[in-house]
Amino acid sequence: MNTPSDQLEPFVAPPKPKMLLGKVVMLNFAIMLTYMMFFWNSEYTIDPYSDLEDLIMCAVFLAAQVGLNMLIGFVLLFNPKYRHLGSAMLIGGVIIALIGFGTCITTQDYFWRL
Repeated sequence: MNTPSDQLEPFVAPPKPKMLLGKVVMLNFAIMLTYMMFFWNSEYTIDPYSDLEDLIMCAVFLAAQVGLNMLIGFVLLFNPKYRHLGSAMLIGGVIIALIGFGTCITTQDYFWRL
């Protein structure tokens, strides 16, 4: 009786989902830079094919990271509670694939000597 019936009730907006894309991409970049530092070629190697071996190992680790991101992203995408995390992992996997393979190739001296 205290409120008139012709007044509108206040609209309550649903809570916004957390934006996890930045956190997922930054974590993936940190992982990528960590294993790329292990395969960074020094100029003091004697073996002429060590650059190519480092490139192949870097690409294998990068493919494993992107594949794992895609697999976990697809699994989480079908869970309604973690749908936003799944989509962030899928987008993050694509970003890491695009940037990572280019970085992997340009950091090796093998292609600069061709």
